[in-house]
Amino acid sequence: MKFVIDSTIARKIQAMQERIRWQHPMLKKQGIDQTHLVLDDNNATAKNFSFLVIGDSGTGKQGSYDPQYAIAAQMQTQREGASFVMHTGDVVYLVGSSEYYTENFIKPYRDFLKGGDKPQQIAYDKMVFNLPFLPVLGNHDYYNLPWIYGLISGVTKTFRKVFSLGSDWDIGWHGSFDGEAYSRAFIDCLDRFFLDWSLEKHLEKYYRKHEIHPGETKRCLHYDTNEFTRLPNRYYTFRVGSVDFFALDSNTFNHSPKSLGKPLNHEKQRQLQDKLVELQNEQETLQASLEMMGRSPDYDSEDEQQVREKLEQIDEIQRDIHKQLNPEDNSIDLEQLQWLETELIASWQNETVTGRVLFFHHPPYVTESTKWYQGQTHAVRDNLQAVLDNVGVALNWNVGDRPLVDLVINGHAHCMEHIETWNTGHGDSFTNWIVAGGSGYSLRRQRREGNVLHAADFDATSPAIAESKVFFGKTGKGKEKQQPYSFLRIDVDIEAATPPKFTVRPFISERYQKSWKHYPAEPFTIQSVSPKVKA
Repeated sequence: MKFVIDSTIARKIQAMQERIRWQHPMLKKQGIDQTHLVLDDNNATAKNFSFLVIGDSGTGKQGSYDPQYAIAAQMQTQREGASFVMHTGDVVYLVGSSEYYTENFIKPYRDFLKGGDKPQQIAYDKMVFNLPFLPVLGNHDYYNLPWIYGLISGVTKTFRKVFSLGSDWDIGWHGSFDGEAYSRAFIDCLDRFFLDWSLEKHLEKYYRKHEIHPGETKRCLHYDTNEFTRLPNRYYTFRVGSVDFFALDSNTFNHSPKSLGKPLNHEKQRQLQDKLVELQNEQETLQASLEMMGRSPDYDSEDEQQVREKLEQIDEIQRDIHKQLNPEDNSIDLEQLQWLETELIASWQNETVTGRVLFFHHPPYVTESTKWYQGQTHAVRDNLQAVLDNVGVALNWNVGDRPLVDLVINGHAHCMEHIETWNTGHGDSFTNWIVAGGSGYSLRRQRREGNVLHAADFDATSPAIAESKVFFGKTGKGKEKQQPYSFLRIDVDIEAATPPKFTVRPFISERYQKSWKHYPAEPFTIQSVSPKVKA
């Protein structure tokens, strides 16, 4: 039996659309746009601004220590002057359950919540933020739990809590119910209104007129800090200063159109099957060591947590391989991808907009050891390239011109990384990518194959397409193991720079030999100019 259940793309889309009453006749009649968000606390004409970035954070204690709290404490020192917090997904581990929002989200981030001095009194579906908190869905925010595992986990969790035995693995009675908990926590779920008059009253109060494009006005959800802090949808766009941000749900386009109806060749099948055998053997070894730890007089909760994290990591890799070997889900979220294409073209046609940032969970480019070769990584890359290629055609853009997107920010890979693509032959050429997935859960290492990615995995003779320039992840072993958890502060300079200049400031909370060290890492600057200009 599968450890977790990941529903089909079609099911995820359907569930999320039902919750927001997507394209409901009343909404269409009133001219409501459910993909644009207006941040009322931000001056649309602001010259410069800053924002904080975290990702893959939503875990409880990792043995005797809690990285998420260490990061949250550092974030408070950097919140002054920040316009918002961006979260790249996996808000609550391990299966996005509402049972864990209090411990794994509300308590760590209490200082960002209205009434945060009494976090135990804040219901997960009644959160109000005192600083805009803008997340996207991660894969763990969508997971479901098989009922038998939920029963076993729920019973043993209660038993362990009563008798103070062992550690909690962030699993209780149930999973996310296809993103239900995330939706109730962050999105304006209009299905809670059973009567038309109550829905209409709500729409009148929070969905107000806003010019989404020059000459085009719609009623959009307004984000009222300290009053009503909801998102309109699982994907959405907003503007700060003269920079457009596009938040996406990559969980529904992490299947490649290139693989539809095309079976894997025999060599690829053999490689994947061999990898499954290798993972199974490693899994059995880790499970045996976990059992021995529980009986050892030298029991160390940090060591136990590391083993549990490795087991979860193996489960995730196995799930990705099974999807490649047995592609049961041929769905792709064409509606969202078409929306992104349309909005990017409109953004470029708006002379007042000077920059564009995308953020979503799954990274198209990454050198973290468990993610760089995964099928999902390539699928998201393929789908994004197709969108950007179409945008390029519409704008008469060519490879070598200023990149179509100034910055792409992702999570999923448990590290902090800055990557720059070279000439990929697509609309994502010479683009800057940041992976911000090291804010709390299970840091991982950089791949042994090096910091340059090639067009074909495991083939260094194929064209080089990207280079990793900065990487913070797990290093060392045993007592010399270093775990630099991270978050980012990004300062955006619009006034003195065209295109905008992004100064990325990583902040590190490093776990080493059972103690913490907190420090700012060397900042770096990104400016999305044509490679011709750089030359």
